[in-house]
Amino acid sequence: MDVDSVKKHLQEFFSLNSMVLIGSGLSLGEGISGMWHLSQYLKAQIPKIVSGELLDEWKIIADKIDSGISFEDAMASLNQDSELIGHIVYETAKLIENEEEKIFKAVISDNRQLSLSPLLKHLLFNQNELVIVTPNYDRLIELACEFSGVDIITVIFP
Repeated sequence: MDVDSVKKHLQEFFSLNSMVLIGSGLSLGEGISGMWHLSQYLKAQIPKIVSGELLDEWKIIADKIDSGISFEDAMASLNQDSELIGHIVYETAKLIENEEEKIFKAVISDNRQLSLSPLLKHLLFNQNELVIVTPNYDRLIELACEFSGVDIITVIFP
């Protein structure tokens, strides 16, 4: 492809409304725990809040993680009707909330810039709309948009 063809292709790209797919890597890069850190956190917290059969269920998962099985695969072995799931969800939300709070405070109080913020300016060059799709609801995307002066509309699909 010659230089003129590349330039024309880029011009056509920027004349269309762009769509960006953002996964969990954005949050990981900003300091939100990934699956390994989450599993270690849960291994420390769950035994403090459950007992009896629920603790036995958790020990099976923790043993799988300790044997090298990924957190996701270990969790897949859990019965879908287990009461343990509610505790895992609650503790996971607590961890993420605490980590998000630190990031929000740093952005609001310490003028920390999220890595997405400067990218937004480039993605919106010559655009009046940008669609961001994420499989996991990510408040850091909204925060980056807010602090970049980008109006947002959040739509959550079940």
